[in-house]
Amino acid sequence: MDVRDNFTDFTLASNYIMQLAVDEYQTERNWTRLIDRYWNLVEELIGGLGGKSGPRKVCCSDPRAKHLPFMDNPLPTLGMVLTYLVWVLIIGPTYMRDRKPMQLTNTLFYYNLGQVLLSAYMFYEVDRNPCGNTTLPNIINNFVHTLMYFYYMLSAMGPRYQKYLWWKKYMTEIQIAQFVICIGHAINALLTDCAYPKFITFLLLCNASIFFVLFMNFYLENYRKQATAKAVMQDVTSSATGTAAAQELMETTTLKKQQ
Repeated sequence: MDVRDNFTDFTLASNYIMQLAVDEYQTERNWTRLIDRYWNLVEELIGGLGGKSGPRKVCCSDPRAKHLPFMDNPLPTLGMVLTYLVWVLIIGPTYMRDRKPMQLTNTLFYYNLGQVLLSAYMFYEVDRNPCGNTTLPNIINNFVHTLMYFYYMLSAMGPRYQKYLWWKKYMTEIQIAQFVICIGHAINALLTDCAYPKFITFLLLCNASIFFVLFMNFYLENYRKQATAKAVMQDVTSSATGTAAAQELMETTTLKKQQ
């Protein structure tokens, strides 16, 4: 009998995985082996949990991607993340401390152009299999990124093109709508008997919720407060204009009486 048949929910499976991973580390004191062990258990157990009434046919990993770089275990990816953090937090600031900012206009333009083309291609190529719980978020995300990087490309083209960036506010609203849809989609998958790993769905829900909070905060800080400040300035201007007009009328009336 497959060990996965002993688990019917995320809690039992995750606790079992954690215990096995800890036992592995205590036995050999090897962090590399611990990470590799945890990775494999996530694929084998959590990836194999389906719905309560349906067969366990879902797997976290796609066998078609096993031969691709960085897909057999998480260590190369973790190494790249650590390298990135060291570069942006230590090496980069130290190197640029006494130097002038680099001119990256052309670099940013071509980078964003490449991202527009890549995102559009990924949007077109997304597998629209209804059985994949991540299909909808991927489709929406690729579409939004096509628009987003197009905006960044225009922005990188310099002041001459700033007049074409009037839709920045609407771009933010589209992104917020994206996260609302993803949150609702993930909650629906968690509450219904969806033959998809609950653990992965929970991670998707957390990810979408975090981005929703961040983008809503940005939206309120940059657009709602600006609109309020603009309205206040208009009231002040109108009040000042009305006061000046009244004063001018009084002066005109006084002059007429004197005549």
